[in-house]
Amino acid sequence: MRTISLVEHAPRALQLSPDEVRDLHTLPTALLKVAAAGEGVWLLTPKSRVGTVVLPSLRLLIRPKAGMRSTLYLLASDLGIDWSDERFPYDTDDLVLAVAWWLDRETERAARCGLARDYVDRREMLTTLRGRVAFERQVAARPGRPIPVECAFQEYSEDTPLNQLVKAAHETLLPLPGLESQLAMRLRHRARRTFGGVRSIEHLREVPTELLFLGMHREWEAVARIAWLILRLLGIRDWSGTIEAAAFTVDMNQLFERYVANVTRERAAAARCELEAGRERTLTVAGQRADGVAVPEVTIKPDLVVLRDGVPVAVGDVKYKLPAGGAGWKSRDAYQLIAYCVRLGLARGLLVLCAACPLGVTRIVGARLELATIGIDLRGSPAEILASAHVAADALLGQAGALAATA
Repeated sequence: MRTISLVEHAPRALQLSPDEVRDLHTLPTALLKVAAAGEGVWLLTPKSRVGTVVLPSLRLLIRPKAGMRSTLYLLASDLGIDWSDERFPYDTDDLVLAVAWWLDRETERAARCGLARDYVDRREMLTTLRGRVAFERQVAARPGRPIPVECAFQEYSEDTPLNQLVKAAHETLLPLPGLESQLAMRLRHRARRTFGGVRSIEHLREVPTELLFLGMHREWEAVARIAWLILRLLGIRDWSGTIEAAAFTVDMNQLFERYVANVTRERAAAARCELEAGRERTLTVAGQRADGVAVPEVTIKPDLVVLRDGVPVAVGDVKYKLPAGGAGWKSRDAYQLIAYCVRLGLARGLLVLCAACPLGVTRIVGARLELATIGIDLRGSPAEILASAHVAADALLGQAGALAATA
């Protein structure tokens, strides 16, 4: 199977076979744009989603421009898992293989404490009473018959939702092409032996949304969160109705926005403020045209709004992209942030970008309004990325402090 490697937002011209073109055209345009560029040559332009897509005729790898280490760090932060560079010993272009390695390492570490066990509900037909009689089922299935007895009881078992989740993630990864042989061997052995007494599940919906990690279960928390990510993002999807594709992709726009929001929320709490992330607000009032046609209201959804005592004191917009022209603005980004400032009654708005960019401020002509930019460099170590994010969050909170000082 041929592998095509791309970088997010970076177009690449390639000679493709008719089967490859057909399969690529089944992918959603939000993932990849496919355009003819000559005789048998096609221009492939990835969007903001990175990861791996396996089609019948080829495997598509879309690499993050920030690098795989930084992407896994952002994912770990999003899942609430501690991350360090020491846990990622090799480079790979394939996100799903990197996550498979991550699951393997965390499971190996947690398994040293033994499998997590818990009391699970059981219903069985027995010749002797155990627990309590499930009268509704007993009467419905065997009215007037004393045995066998429909029993409902609890059993201390390893066949728990948590272990089912982890086993399902192992089994989901195994059919993927390109798995390193030693890694595949470990995943297969663990699924068959370590989790041999655990029931296999087919869908993530069979697992409770909230899992409790108490006592020994806490050792398995990181494993369960990675397994949940795998089952949520990796699955067989039929986009076109005729072509099946296994896909594991992550939207870097959303991942970066959530990371900035989480860091800012922590800094805001320390400053006795609150953060609203992505709350929809009305920008215009619904009305009616002269001909009687209704004009709906226009809404906005600022990425970051800092509140003090419930009152907006700072607003920010997060964009997973580089500054325009080195340090300049794109018109639509400026328009968007101006709308946020006007709606919230603020004199300054902050645009957070994913690049090494110091704080810069520009004034709006004819208005008492300023727009600021700052960047978070994703090319460094996790500690360096976090430090850069703290600087950006503090720049936003600084606007809130300045507003409070002049109030």
